[in-house]
Amino acid sequence: MLGKFIESKEANPILTKHFVIVHLEMGAAKQSNPGTEKYLAQYEGQGKGAPFLAFLDARGKMIVNSLRGGTANIGYPGDPHEIDWFMVMLQQAAPKMSKKERAAIEVKLRSYRRK
Repeated sequence: MLGKFIESKEANPILTKHFVIVHLEMGAAKQSNPGTEKYLAQYEGQGKGAPFLAFLDARGKMIVNSLRGGTANIGYPGDPHEIDWFMVMLQQAAPKMSKKERAAIEVKLRSYRRK
């Protein structure tokens, strides 16, 4: 679901304008990225579930991650409180993102609401 959202015609142009998106696969599967555990530990995501999201600055310093309240990983933001946290994450990580761009992202996320 996260990949579908990121690649959507509504979200992708906005997200790629403000971020360099990097996917790290976790786990023992063949397609997993070696070293992922190191990054999960570094950005506080170890053992917190998937997907785990972290927004970093150009030097690799974490700005914000998907641990709402510092403990609960929102994963893919599908529930209202998860979407609310994701919008906070965007505000912190991309303060130059326009209100119109953020609104478009939020509308797209809310359109994927879990049934």
